[in-house]
Amino acid sequence: VSYILGGRTGRNPAFLAGFGPRAPDRPQHAQASCPPLPSPLSAAAAGGAAAASCGPEALFSSDPNPSVIAGALVAGPGPDDDSEVLASRAGPANRVGIHYNAPLLGALAGLVGAGAAPSRCQGGSGVLQQLLPDDFT
Repeated sequence: VSYILGGRTGRNPAFLAGFGPRAPDRPQHAQASCPPLPSPLSAAAAGGAAAASCGPEALFSSDPNPSVIAGALVAGPGPDDDSEVLASRAGPANRVGIHYNAPLLGALAGLVGAGAAPSRCQGGSGVLQQLLPDDFT
């Protein structure tokens, strides 16, 4: 779990979007690659202006995603544990899917099932403290 969240030596990439300063900012995800849709009220105020164009050029742009898909786990580094592959949306390392998140959720459920409450995980400053709400018991 610590490795997934960027807690390792070296370049310290994280693989969970929206979590921490080293989180991936270019996951290959159509909705995250597009600008957020305007609210109905702001669109009406602008005369019904349509949302910005969003096509393949947005999906494979080298710019960070305009929308964050917090909690999405990217596939991960290359075979040599190379985080450089995370700098582009084009490769398979930045794909997201529920099948990537399932093992992480299983590991976190195992920690909670073993009684690793946030206040007891690494002196109150561990992974569970960062992921779970303050009132979780």
